[in-house]
Parts: sequence; C-alpha cells; structure tokens
Amino acid sequence: MEINENVSDCDATIISKLLEDYNNQYATDYNPKPLRFSVKSEGKIIGGLLAVTFWNYLYIDTLILNSEFRGCGFGKKMLNRAEKIAIERNCTHACLNTHDFQSPEFYFKYGCWQVGNLPDLPSGSNRLLLYKRLI
Repeated sequence: MEINENVSDCDATIISKLLEDYNNQYATDYNPKPLRFSVKSEGKIIGGLLAVTFWNYLYIDTLILNSEFRGCGFGKKMLNRAEKIAIERNCTHACLNTHDFQSPEFYFKYGCWQVGNLPDLPSGSNRLLLYKRLI
C-alpha cells in the first residue's frame, strides 16, 4: 500500500465515487443537480450564482456581482430564485460558506444565520458557515 500525491482527474473521480457509494449506505437518493445563473450587462457577465441541490439541501458555492452593480437587487433576485428552485426540488435547507470580508450581512438580511466559524482563514479574517431553513 502507498500514498501517492499525483492524482489524475480520473483518479479523483474514482475517489469521489468511493465516498458517494459509502454515503449511499446511510443517506440514499444522492442526486446532485447543478443550479447556475449568470447576470449580464451589455453582453458581459457581471456576476452569477453557482450552487447544487442534493438530499434536502441547497448548497451555494458562489454568489457574486461586480462591485458597481451591487445594491441594485440582482443578488436578492438570484438568491430568491435559487431558493424557489431548491424548494421545487424538495429542499428544506440552504447553506453556504463566506468570509467576513464578503458581506455576510447580505445573507443575514435574507434570513441566514451563522452556525460555524473558521478563524484566521485567510490570515486575519474568518470563514463563516451560514444556514437558512427554507420551509
């Protein structure tokens, strides 16, 4: 037996599948579905949302708008649309990770609350785990 640091994309897929198979012994119906939006202005992407739904959760990976377009309601519209679609997919919860310099107040304003904190990630800042009950 050996530990190898050189892992190909194919090997990484096999490793992920091993965990998926193990998890399915305890939590069935693993069926991840991507949920993605882009926001364009004059044909140029200025932001978007990247998420996935599985089991009964909406996992938001990325929600971003160029700074000059913040405060115009697009973030709220994307978040609301993602939650609506997630509920249609039978999700009852949502979660995401953000940093204290990435405007966590935005998420608090729309019902998320902090359930975890990784201090000093990156150095001098904190990574926050946020949660929201959808229904």
